[in-house]
Amino acid sequence: IGFQNRITPDKMESNQEEMEHRLLIPKEDSQVKTSKTKLFIIGAVAALVGVAGVVHSGRSPESFHKKTETELSESNDLSFIIQSQYGANVPGSGMYPWKLITEPHKVSTLIVQEPAGETLLEGQEVSYHWHIIEDKKLSWGNSMEHTFTSTGLKEVHVARYITDVSTGEQTQTHHLVNEVAVKYVKRELRLLSDDDREGFFMALQAVYQTSTDDGIALFGDNFVGIDDLVKAHLQGAGQKECDHWHDGAGIMVHHLSFTLKLELALQAVNPSVTVPYWEYTIDSVQLGSDWRTSKIFSDDWFGNSGNSLDDNHFVKQGRWGYTTITKDEKFEITNAYGLLRSPWNVNPVTYVTRFDNVLGQKYMGGSLPTCDIVKSCFDSDTLSGMNTCLNGATHGPLHILLGGQWGVKLDEMTSKLIGSAQLLLFKTLWRRGFSRCPTSQTDLDNGFTSCACSSDAIEAAGGAYEVLTTHSGILHWMAATSNGAIEYNSDTDKFELPTKTEGYESATWNSFLTSLCDPGSVGEMYTSSAPYDPSFWVLHTTAERLLSYKRLLSMESDDNSPTSTTSFDETWGYDHIDSDSDIGVTCDWTNVDESDVLSMPTCIKGECSGHAADDVIPFDLSGVSSDLSATTTNQEFYDWLSPTNDDLTYVYDSFNYEHCESAGVTIG
Repeated sequence: IGFQNRITPDKMESNQEEMEHRLLIPKEDSQVKTSKTKLFIIGAVAALVGVAGVVHSGRSPESFHKKTETELSESNDLSFIIQSQYGANVPGSGMYPWKLITEPHKVSTLIVQEPAGETLLEGQEVSYHWHIIEDKKLSWGNSMEHTFTSTGLKEVHVARYITDVSTGEQTQTHHLVNEVAVKYVKRELRLLSDDDREGFFMALQAVYQTSTDDGIALFGDNFVGIDDLVKAHLQGAGQKECDHWHDGAGIMVHHLSFTLKLELALQAVNPSVTVPYWEYTIDSVQLGSDWRTSKIFSDDWFGNSGNSLDDNHFVKQGRWGYTTITKDEKFEITNAYGLLRSPWNVNPVTYVTRFDNVLGQKYMGGSLPTCDIVKSCFDSDTLSGMNTCLNGATHGPLHILLGGQWGVKLDEMTSKLIGSAQLLLFKTLWRRGFSRCPTSQTDLDNGFTSCACSSDAIEAAGGAYEVLTTHSGILHWMAATSNGAIEYNSDTDKFELPTKTEGYESATWNSFLTSLCDPGSVGEMYTSSAPYDPSFWVLHTTAERLLSYKRLLSMESDDNSPTSTTSFDETWGYDHIDSDSDIGVTCDWTNVDESDVLSMPTCIKGECSGHAADDVIPFDLSGVSSDLSATTTNQEFYDWLSPTNDDLTYVYDSFNYEHCESAGVTIG
């Protein structure tokens, strides 16, 4: 079969068909056939020169899936490694089923690992021939450089030849067929190379500074500008009836599909980019309450986190200085100024805002979620439980800490009992129709400049106490967190202020309600226009990394996945908790006349649409994978996100939490 003629690089390039023949690469129409003649001849040649049997067995390429590398290593036979600018370490702490992983649109160096025990005789030399099937790439040498241009499993062939220098006679001794998983690698922001980090930020700036129409003209159909991404988040989280994206089982799939929608746009600008993650527990351990001094918030990265800004609360310096909030009065969800903000955020400032406190208080004492909190979430043994803590205890506080809230003054008692939960409790009143906000410039011109509760509506509902209890359940939550300041009396079936008179109680209920009717101004990250803040995008990848780690550890032991005793029930669901934001109510505004404060929505207990397993994800992600479409359901997308899915387009760099270990907390 033609091994006698010495193969040289010029022959490789001039006669690819002959080279493919020499490498014994199966033709598409004969991949399932076993070439007994080839096997016999190669086996005979191998026996004559005293080497072990040839690797290639006549199997189709599909049959080598995730097995070849293991088989070769056990037989001390031919193999290769892949090296990139980040070294030769396999991403994912070795937990992914693919033993060879490299990134698209970046140079990869494939390096032969010489078979153990092989000794060349005097007058012999060894050479290697490479063939990457999909890209029709041929190369010669102990190593080859290649840039893959798409994700997926790529078949790579390596043939080893021994040449007798005196005669030129060449004999093939080994033929390795292996698969390389080409996937983007999501890294912690600080672990990116300077070039890769700058590439991410520059592509993100293009999304923020270019409209969708202009971007499509410049970069292609996958581009989308930030205004349209914000509109999608407003439609998901800014509706009056309920929150379709948060406080339910859809929290992760919605935000991860949203991240992939952004990623398509970034890759239209720069195909090598993927969205990194910010492991904020590193800053929690290393900086404590000084986390705002982290490199993450330097001018060249995400900019000032909200401290030391002036009364307008927007960033003026660095890469994200003067990031604009767009005015679009034609869109269905805006504030009264026509800005793409939550309808209740009556903030006239036309730039992205941040503040380092919530109504004069340091939320969570001004500290980030700790390793203990993340570990508690990781230790959940159900997807339902993990969805809940990923929504609230872990990533939720970042939104509050970076957004902040100002412009409302609370009295001392109300501040202690409500404090940083004021906005979350306000939204309960807003969704139920008790608090109404200005909706237009006309309202503003007529003096309706902030959200307020109507005294007529309160009276019609039976007074402040009834609004806080029967109509909203707010007082129930306040009592649970009041450390005894508010108690429930089962004899009278009422909440009471111990030792206080009925008149004092009535005045207090009115004061509480008044304090909850207007949220003042709120920084973008604490609102449904949060994607305007560029730091938004590196939070949900952090959450998914934790979830992926849990999923990998819980997999049953088999040939292709790690051994683990971790139990994890992945039944679709969400553990609803009795909290300030998770009220479990949907309100129908269909027949409400919003000009009439007595015209109220119909609110019932129930799950908000968007969170059921068979609800459709908000985006058509067919540009990411042929397995995804405009009709992909939440459950189907969650299944696609499996960290062992061959079609998944990315992996995480590691699942190490060494900084938590140093603080005495072991995660996983």
